[in-house]
Amino acid sequence: MTPAVGSLLIIVVLAIVYAIDKIPPAVVAITAAIICALLGMIGYGDVFSELGGTSAVLLMSMMIVGGALFHTGLAAKIARFFLKFTGTSERGIMVAVTLVAALISSVLNNVGVVVTLMPIVLKMCKDAKVSPSRGLMPLAYGAGVGGIITLVGAASSVTANGIMEAAGVEGVNFIELAWVGIPLSVLSILYIAFFGQKLIPDNGFDFSNMEIYEKEEAETSIVKQWICGIIFALVIIFMAYQPFGLPLYFISSLGALILVLTGCISEKDAYASIDWSTILICGAMLAVGNAVSSTGGSDLIGQWVVNILGESASPYLITLVIVVVVTLVTNFLSNVSTATLMMPIAIAIAGGIGCNPKTMGIIVIIAANASFMTPVGAQAFTVVYGPGKYKFLDYAKVGLPITIINTLLALILVPMVWPF
Repeated sequence: MTPAVGSLLIIVVLAIVYAIDKIPPAVVAITAAIICALLGMIGYGDVFSELGGTSAVLLMSMMIVGGALFHTGLAAKIARFFLKFTGTSERGIMVAVTLVAALISSVLNNVGVVVTLMPIVLKMCKDAKVSPSRGLMPLAYGAGVGGIITLVGAASSVTANGIMEAAGVEGVNFIELAWVGIPLSVLSILYIAFFGQKLIPDNGFDFSNMEIYEKEEAETSIVKQWICGIIFALVIIFMAYQPFGLPLYFISSLGALILVLTGCISEKDAYASIDWSTILICGAMLAVGNAVSSTGGSDLIGQWVVNILGESASPYLITLVIVVVVTLVTNFLSNVSTATLMMPIAIAIAGGIGCNPKTMGIIVIIAANASFMTPVGAQAFTVVYGPGKYKFLDYAKVGLPITIINTLLALILVPMVWPF
């Protein structure tokens, strides 16, 4: 068995173990990364190198920013503001959370949006006596679909666009993806409001972590709330426009550092606000993705597609296959890894059948962001996995209809806007 086949076999086993849901996802992810190293697919140092990478830094720093919102009492004030409009109805909270998350994640990284809004959503749920699991999943899906509206909404879109341009293919502008992203967001919000609400689990009322924050809220000065609010706003603005070319992880880490230095959150509480399980899953799955790439597993998938369908296959059939393959892969690798793996394949296939490579590139971007059926494909969904007390298959139940909507929109709208 070649290393390429071995790497793909590991992905299949990963999918099965994740679905069984008997072993913690972080343990499964780290085990897979270690096996990749033992089999020589990646170096031993590469197993844990991503734990200190930019994605992990972005996650950790935004978790600290979110923690500061709680500790200063600012999250409580924002939650009360939203509750004036949503009321205490469960459906109202779900729709409001999904809508707000989609709007903000259209211009900000969707992971940062989920981590930052999570304490606000938790406070809204507690005040309305709604289970956190009923509010956190709409938050993740809102951020997930909203991230497709613009190029900067998801890190995978930026990564994929860079690969397209490096290959000599016309890149995607800031708002171009909105042709698919806006309809997807609108339909997803309607789905959550009328059908998804019945599928999202109710896992009880565990607000134990919030009791500490609320005790501190009464002791927190208004000055610290203002400082936290200003820093929070500046982080959002800077992440949207990235002045001087500052990367997202640098902006978020600088904001977190200032919040600690100004006393808006203590060093001890900053560490406690980090969900280390999420960080481990993120780092380990990126290592697995690197193993699939370095062994040629992604190239092998491309060869299979061409060999099965033939070079004279209809571009619509090719598009369908690419959407399905990329969607399946992105639910078990990180969406950034999937975009990196599949974009060169899609461009090569486009050249082989003589169609517009940008069209296939757009398809990869949209499908790579469709990691709606597992908690490990996109960090935005990983973040709420623990706090919401979800099971692995909860994501499959809620995310399958959104995945179908995304696939249909890609098949219908992409060829219309970006002809073959």
